[in-house]
Amino acid sequence: MFSSTSRTHCFWITLCHSWCQKLMQFKVQILFLATVLRDVSTKYKPNVAFSASLFGEGGQTLGGYNSEVVLKFQKVFVNIGHAYNPSTGMFTAPVRGVYYFGFSAFANGKNAMGVHLRKNGQNIVAAYDYNNSHKDVNGANRAILLLEKGDQVNIGLWSGLSIFDSYNSVSTFSGFLLFKM
Repeated sequence: MFSSTSRTHCFWITLCHSWCQKLMQFKVQILFLATVLRDVSTKYKPNVAFSASLFGEGGQTLGGYNSEVVLKFQKVFVNIGHAYNPSTGMFTAPVRGVYYFGFSAFANGKNAMGVHLRKNGQNIVAAYDYNNSHKDVNGANRAILLLEKGDQVNIGLWSGLSIFDSYNSVSTFSGFLLFKM
């Protein structure tokens, strides 16, 4: 016959064994969830897209500067992810990835137009038209770039040249993340 002390002892041993089994099950579940979370986070593609017009109202011309200037596309149509800053004209890559950028530029009257897409201050692609016919001119270009987190992309206006925008939003800058690397 078992004494009450040995029965109590057996009870605690059984209870401890049961708790150990539960703890092992929890450990397996936690490891599984950690794996799932890691897989999801590596596949997560942040939403990054923007499109903006230089002014988007009235008819305004910028230009004739003695040095190159960064254009600030102020009428923002969409800015998902808030990677484009209309106050500075800079797009800052939130993640390492492959991005698409495009721009259009317009000049009216006798003005020549010249702008370029820059990555971290380096010229990538440009659009230029020397207006010798005194008619309106326009140009556009695009590029697909591999950016590191923190890289900056903007549109620069060449010194001495000009750009025009109106309510028709004829001078624009757009970009979006194609895929994360």
